[in-house]
Amino acid sequence: MCTKEFLKRAFTLNTAINSKMERIAKLRSMAESIGYEREELKMKLLHMERDLDSEIDRLIRQQTLIERMIEAIPDERGRTLLELRYLNRLSWEEIGLRMYLDVRWAQRLHDRALALLRIPSAEMDAFYLDEEEEEVDA
Repeated sequence: MCTKEFLKRAFTLNTAINSKMERIAKLRSMAESIGYEREELKMKLLHMERDLDSEIDRLIRQQTLIERMIEAIPDERGRTLLELRYLNRLSWEEIGLRMYLDVRWAQRLHDRALALLRIPSAEMDAFYLDEEEEEVDA
C-alpha cells in the first residue's frame, strides 16, 4: 500500500465510526424497548455493543494515526492541503478555491506533500493487520 492509499482510508473512517455508533444507539433503544426483561437477549445486546465499541476504538486509532502523520509534515501549505483532501474530504476544485490555487497546482503541491509524509513501518504493519481483520470479518 502506498502513502496515498493509506491516507485515502481516512475517507471511510468517519463514515464507519458513525455507522457503528448508530448501531450501538439502535441496540440500546431495542434493549430499552424490551425493558431488559429477557436476560438472554440483554446479554446478547451487551456483547454486540462491546464488539462494536472495540471496532470503533480500532477505527479511531487509525484515524488518529492519519491525523498525526499529516500534522508532522513541516510544510504548512502541504499539511493544509492534505488535511483538506483527506480529513475534510474536499474535492480538488474546493481545495483550489480555499487555498487560492489552480487545481493542477494543488495536485502538484499534493504530490510534494505526499513525498514528505512518513509512515513508520510499525504503524503500517498495524494498519495492514487491521485491514486483514476487516477482510476476515466481512
